[in-house]
Amino acid sequence: MPSGRLVVDTPWLEDGEPRELAVRVPPGAYGVDVAWTEAPYEFMDEYFSGREVAATPLSVREGTVAVWEMGLAAGEDIERLRQGDEVGSNTDTSMGSFADATARPALTAPFREFWEQRRKATAPGLVSRDTESVGGAEFAMVRDEVRGADLITFSATEGLSVAWLGRAEEGELISIGVMGHMGMEALA
Repeated sequence: MPSGRLVVDTPWLEDGEPRELAVRVPPGAYGVDVAWTEAPYEFMDEYFSGREVAATPLSVREGTVAVWEMGLAAGEDIERLRQGDEVGSNTDTSMGSFADATARPALTAPFREFWEQRRKATAPGLVSRDTESVGGAEFAMVRDEVRGADLITFSATEGLSVAWLGRAEEGELISIGVMGHMGMEALA
């Protein structure tokens, strides 16, 4: 992330501004982890073994998270939130992403081009997306070699996905996480 400005939003965003977090991180390369849950479930009288992404944290620095706070976007005001309100990015594609704000247009181009190809396709079938599969094809990555920036996708909750800032006891930013259906426990 060369600029230290982080967008946590769906890579499919067509309308509106991407959700850039107000918090800044030092420019650099950061790892992304995944917390998984596995449990059997029943659907229409059949049993399945389920595996789901519970949380996806971006590790800013080593340390122990003492407290989690909601990650506000630039322009959002904590004073206007009421108890129980959540702010985040909305998606109906169940896909979120971490990306450098200054390189985001180039990093999301493969997603926009994919939809354009799908709209123009005259016959049903597979349309390829120019992204790199990572993590056993569970995630997609796009690299912008010119800017030295990457975008990585993750499984997100359909609807509102909230970014959480994990801070050390002293207030230092340790992690930025997005929770899945399983909740905040997976980020701990």
